[in-house]
Amino acid sequence: MEDYLPVSYRAAEVSQIMAILRAGESCTIIGASRAGKSKLLRFLEREDVRQANLGPDWASYVFAYIDANKMPAPSLWAISELVLHQLGQRLAKTPGKEALEQKVSDLHRRVLDARLNSLTALRYLDRAIALLCGRAGLHLVLLLDAFDDLCQQLSTSELRLLRTLRDLRDDNKYCLMYVVAARRVLKSMPELAADIEPVEELVSANMIWLGPIRRRMPA
Repeated sequence: MEDYLPVSYRAAEVSQIMAILRAGESCTIIGASRAGKSKLLRFLEREDVRQANLGPDWASYVFAYIDANKMPAPSLWAISELVLHQLGQRLAKTPGKEALEQKVSDLHRRVLDARLNSLTALRYLDRAIALLCGRAGLHLVLLLDAFDDLCQQLSTSELRLLRTLRDLRDDNKYCLMYVVAARRVLKSMPELAADIEPVEELVSANMIWLGPIRRRMPA
C-alpha cells in the first residue's frame, strides 16, 4: 500500500479524487506509462489517507485495488474472481468486519467452483456488492488499474458483459464507485467505443490528468 509515502503525497490529485468519491461519483486517472498511476491507486487504500480526506465517515469506505496483472488471463470471470479476492483481503484487515469477510470469501469460493463461467461469476459479484453496499451500508471503491489495456484484451462478448459494471453501480448509486487508471482517454479507442460506452460515460465524467510530480527547487 505504498506505506513509505508521506500522507501529503500527490495532495492535489488525492484531494480531487476523494471529493469525487464523497459525492458518490467515479473517475478516470489519465497518465503516461510510468507516471505513477499504480502507485497512486495503491496509496489511496491506506487508512491514514482515507482518514485525512474522507471526513468523519472515512471508516465506512472500503477501497480494493484491482491489478489486472494478477489475472491468469483477462476475462470477466477473472475480473469477478479478483475483485472478490481483493475485497476479502481488505475486509480481513479491517477490525469488526470478520463476518462480512467470511460471507465475501464464501462467494469467492463459489466463483472458483464456477471455473470460467463469466455470467455466474458476475452474479456472485453482484451479491457481494449488494451485501456490502446495501445491508452493511459501506461505500465501496474499486481501483481498477490499466483499464484501457484490460478492455483491449477482452473478447467482444465479454466487453458487452463489462457493461454490468455500470448496472452494478446504478443498483448501488452513491455507494459503489470506480477509480480507473488508463494511459488513454477511453472514448479515443473507436474499436471499443460501442461496447464500453455505458462504463466509459460513468468513469469519464470526471477525469484527472496525472503529470510529473513538481519538486520544490532549493532556495
